[in-house]
Amino acid sequence: VGITARDPQTGLSHWRSDTARAFLDTELSIDTLAPSGTLRIALPPATFGTLHLLGTGLVISVEGRTELELSNVPAGWHGSLVLERTNSTPLVIDSGLSVPSGSIDSAGYSASSWTLRLPLPGGLVSAIRGFPLLVRLDSSWPGFASTLADGSDLRLKSAEGTALPLTIASWDKDGRKGALWTYLDSIPAPGDSIDLILDGGLPIRSDAPVPAFNASAGWSAVWPLGDTGTTVHDRLGRFPGTPTSLGTTQGIAGKASRFDGVSSKVVIQGTASGILPLPDGGPYTMSCWARLRSYTYSRFLMGYGDRGTALKYVGNTSSTNRNTWQLRDFRDAPAGVNLLQGHADTAVWTHIAATVDGDSIRLFLNGIRQAGAVSFDRSDLPRSVVDFALGTSLDSTGVGSYYFPGELSEAWIHSVVRTPDWIRFAAANQSPSTAAARLRP
Repeated sequence: VGITARDPQTGLSHWRSDTARAFLDTELSIDTLAPSGTLRIALPPATFGTLHLLGTGLVISVEGRTELELSNVPAGWHGSLVLERTNSTPLVIDSGLSVPSGSIDSAGYSASSWTLRLPLPGGLVSAIRGFPLLVRLDSSWPGFASTLADGSDLRLKSAEGTALPLTIASWDKDGRKGALWTYLDSIPAPGDSIDLILDGGLPIRSDAPVPAFNASAGWSAVWPLGDTGTTVHDRLGRFPGTPTSLGTTQGIAGKASRFDGVSSKVVIQGTASGILPLPDGGPYTMSCWARLRSYTYSRFLMGYGDRGTALKYVGNTSSTNRNTWQLRDFRDAPAGVNLLQGHADTAVWTHIAATVDGDSIRLFLNGIRQAGAVSFDRSDLPRSVVDFALGTSLDSTGVGSYYFPGELSEAWIHSVVRTPDWIRFAAANQSPSTAAARLRP
């Protein structure tokens, strides 16, 4: 038997070819005279296939494991780790790996942490409590290359290191852009900017983040919209909707729903019973982002029909009051509706928010309170008993009318009255013109 040392320091060796040819018909096998090393491997969840350490003949079956160790790697091995998958191109997990005798190398580990600075509109005299913050990322953020395609590895923390809620609004790894919702207990004055820590990469932490929206923080329903299936989902999971003839387009934080003005609608089935409350006289807040396609006659954005509380568009009603967004606060006693309006433009996203708290009735457009006085239109009929709907007004038989022509995104029902500063910050933070987060200088 003849054996020749390739590297006297590691002991990596091979059979001499003149000896091996006498009894081997296959490629020469690598042998070693030194203790083997270990390779630690991190993989995305739900990974299935076979791992190959190229050049060693070592293989290991992977069935959903996210971390594993190979302890019998030949000393001095240099090379790549490849995952072979059924009916899919082999994937290089890592390259340039090196496992000296008795030591450890790692493959697939990409965990990193970035400190971000997010601009805010500022101007606070006192802190805002309980705020949903939208964090946008663009190609200036270097983490897209090392994070997962669905963003499931992402975690947010405060600048002090406290874990924060996280809900992914949209994530496009290849396009290098994304949007994340989080929830802050408070934003301190003056509120010019805020620093956050974003973690991502492998291995993924086992503890899932808390959702950014929940009922205890003042939401009754949160519809992001833009759904393509048979159900319009509510982030709280309480009031899913049934869509008809919806299209999809780009919205504020992800996808938005396009309404054709003819038959498009979303019905929140079973809400005529009052389980989605907008009580007579409040307290409540309604808000959404809307983009009107063209000026037309009266059309409904969201609410409980023509004789119910709703947000709508009003067009061509008079020479002095045309093309407006309107809050309709319909009440039973006295029967009738409070009307509050503000100017509407076409082809631009507008944040519309309304608050009702007893006799305090307010309408905000893009965070600015509308100065017009509330008018009251008396009625001989009480509020109607119909399901809540988006994009149309339903009658008592479920037939729709006043269909909205345009797009809706991020339609929210709040069980509390949000403050003017809260609404101003929400409109500014979510506006498409707001800058993305940047790495903190």
